[in-house]
Amino acid sequence: MAKWWLQIVETLDAFSVIYCLCGESNLWVGETSRLLPAKSTDDFIRSQVLSMLHPRIKSSLVKAVKRLRKLLYRSRYKKRRDDWSFVLERTSQRTNKPIIVHPTPDETGYEAVFNPELLSANTAQTGHDISARNRLWQLPLALLENDRTHKGFINLEPWYEGINNQFWAEDQMFSYWVSMLAGATSYCYGAHGIWNVGDGKFLAHWGKQTFAQARALDTPRLLGLSHKQYLLRSCLGGETFYETAGEELITIGRKAGERTIQFFPDVARAKHVPGGRIWLPLKGAFTNVLPQEGQVVIFVY
Repeated sequence: MAKWWLQIVETLDAFSVIYCLCGESNLWVGETSRLLPAKSTDDFIRSQVLSMLHPRIKSSLVKAVKRLRKLLYRSRYKKRRDDWSFVLERTSQRTNKPIIVHPTPDETGYEAVFNPELLSANTAQTGHDISARNRLWQLPLALLENDRTHKGFINLEPWYEGINNQFWAEDQMFSYWVSMLAGATSYCYGAHGIWNVGDGKFLAHWGKQTFAQARALDTPRLLGLSHKQYLLRSCLGGETFYETAGEELITIGRKAGERTIQFFPDVARAKHVPGGRIWLPLKGAFTNVLPQEGQVVIFVY
């Protein structure tokens, strides 16, 4: 693998690239024989009982199984980390381009290797479950608060649009704005049908959306418009503030001096909305009239 990576660097290093060491570096530890040499997760018989459980119960059960697996395969996890750390060290010696790693949902990029100082940013994936809604903004806040390297954070895998036949434009805009205002360095978007080049049948237990349907989605255009406005008025170096009601996020914002960007998942739930330019994420446009409900971003500058 180290030799393979050195060939990649030799071939691509002249271009503007960011190298991702691997995908889900600790996936299937101790269970590779279930997939290799030529199986996909489509081949597994999935438990009907598991599929009938409430999403939160199912999520808790899956997490418990993962924790148990890590205890049982502790030495194999360590060897996997050792091996990828070796590949990272060899690769970093041959390039000055950024290198990141794509981890599993239960760890960060810094935790996936033993030499995180060689990575250009900390990374994570919040996964594809509705229970990850608050983790989208709580995770970057927590990681950046404890990060003394100041290299930044990127969620490499928030909800994919259409995965599990859900997480459409409104969820995508929520994910973008709360991630960035919580201090994320950048943002990644994915869609079911793209990641698996789906025909609607391959890996269909993740959703029915096809490659063609995913390409026709308007969300990437809307995200691009929001990102443009964020970059034009970004509050880099500022501080994040937020308000919650129970587990529900009412608003999150970022303030730097007199400049503020504030996102409201549903403006109808807000007690106070500051004066400023009103941006409608789901329309990708400014408006002069504050809507009574729905997503709103307020730019004060």
